[in-house]
Amino acid sequence: MRKISMALLGLITAIASHTAVADEIQSGSFVFMSDESCRPVVTASCYLTNELEAKRTINALADRGVTRFLLPPTESVAELDLIAKVIKDRGLSFYTYEGWQWWDSNPGNGGYRTCEAYTAGRIAPLVAFKAKYGDAFAGLQFRDEPPIPDLGRIKELAQCVRANPVLAQMKVFINLIPIYGNDASFAGTGHGDAMTPDQYGVDCAAGQITDRTKVNAMVSRYSAYVNDIADNVDPDYLTFNLYPFNEYLNACPAARDLVLSENMAIISHAARLRGQVPVAYSQNYMAKSPAGPTQPLHANFNQLRWLASWFYVFGGRGTANFVSHDFDNNIGLLNRNNVPNQLAAEQSDLNSFARLAQQQLGQHTYQGFVSQFLGVNNGPMIGGVSNDDVLVGQYGTNAANEAMLFVAKHNPYANASSMITLSKWWVKVDRYDFNSGQWITVGTNTHQVNVALTDFPGSLYRLSM
Repeated sequence: MRKISMALLGLITAIASHTAVADEIQSGSFVFMSDESCRPVVTASCYLTNELEAKRTINALADRGVTRFLLPPTESVAELDLIAKVIKDRGLSFYTYEGWQWWDSNPGNGGYRTCEAYTAGRIAPLVAFKAKYGDAFAGLQFRDEPPIPDLGRIKELAQCVRANPVLAQMKVFINLIPIYGNDASFAGTGHGDAMTPDQYGVDCAAGQITDRTKVNAMVSRYSAYVNDIADNVDPDYLTFNLYPFNEYLNACPAARDLVLSENMAIISHAARLRGQVPVAYSQNYMAKSPAGPTQPLHANFNQLRWLASWFYVFGGRGTANFVSHDFDNNIGLLNRNNVPNQLAAEQSDLNSFARLAQQQLGQHTYQGFVSQFLGVNNGPMIGGVSNDDVLVGQYGTNAANEAMLFVAKHNPYANASSMITLSKWWVKVDRYDFNSGQWITVGTNTHQVNVALTDFPGSLYRLSM
């Protein structure tokens, strides 16, 4: 495959060498909760009204690594009382959804239009809920995938929330439109979907970018959108959802490389500059019968770990699960009777992998990435990488006694073999065994790391003096 770097803005190269302080360690994962068994008709399987089903739901997800629950929208906070108690009793945490409580351009939204009204009608019950559930009530989720016309309104919501001394101490989670969203997605005018590769400048038949103007337009719009939210909403968790396993991107690796690298780099860079935590949604849902080339296909546990590995290369710090239950024509982690689907087993493997990776990386400062096919050939800890097979994230500092490298396959469907030349000699190089949780020495008194990746799509190395 030809390199894509020449068609990119200077942004990705600047991000490659960005330094930030060490972040909080992320343990566990979020899950976006679907509630079709409760709406529009409450069924016997509704986890908001049936205590047995609430326990079945929370236990099934918690047993697979979920620790933070993004609860569905409700007319009143009181409707969440049952599920909140179950989450608290399990020692986990939850976030209420405020997307429908604050007005925006979404058709049918009847949310509050002033801070005074929102304070009386929503904040007062939230404060009481916080008093009842304490640390289990961890935060608020703002509108999912907000379009550009609503960014000012979400800023007003953030200001209103933080004016309350109780809510000001709570976390804010927001998920953004992916970089390849079409004009309707960003305008919020309906018919939102992903752009096709040719619309953002990729010729799939040629396997390369052919229109730099379209690429630059996509990157510029997305950078402005992300930075606006990061600055004016200032969320604790800045999240995106780009699901790469679909007909279009499976058939067009050049497009997949472009949108994933740019989306991950922009989100991570914006979050880390501001002390926020960059989070990526995992593709743990699939269409029952895909109706088009952008519909999600099945992603197995190796593909899920590949997606997470890429995110760690770009400085990502957390993962989220979409989605908890089957909805519409889509299969989620659980079916409508709260019984785990096959996807839940595969997500369990991902959550275990992510937990271990995030624990090991959490105490180290991200120092940027190196990738030949992205045109970033060296970095603070790396003198070079021998080929396009891998991309590498650097953590720690070159002057310190210990550093980390997270290596990911370039292609999720192919084996990878590469030699990484380090920028200095290290006394010892260890590789982390994600199966045993142990470090294995793979080199001594060396300035090279030989990488071989087969089924497992990512690898973590520790460099020691």
